[in-house]
Amino acid sequence: MGKQIKRTYCFETKNALVLLANAIKAGRKRNKMTQQELADRVGVSRSTLRRIESADPACEIGTVFEAAYIAGVTLIGDKEEKAKLASTVESLLHVLPKKIKHKDVAVHDDF
Repeated sequence: MGKQIKRTYCFETKNALVLLANAIKAGRKRNKMTQQELADRVGVSRSTLRRIESADPACEIGTVFEAAYIAGVTLIGDKEEKAKLASTVESLLHVLPKKIKHKDVAVHDDF
């Protein structure tokens, strides 16, 4: 197995992770679910759910989103807001370049 890289995360990322983790925990408790019950519904171990609720950034995003959905946490908004956002993002992607390619620029620093 390869050497694991220790990643660092900015303040905003850490705050967003804690916010989502706390929302999942609160949703689980609001729905009167134990950690084991939510873990079973998500299809993960209880220890993985504990990591999610502890804001571990190494948890798979799909698993975290699934836990949030099952716990009743709204991630982006209601159905109408999601549709509007999806449409806006699709429109934006149509006008942006398909690929980003940097041209090699020769630097002439002879003075």
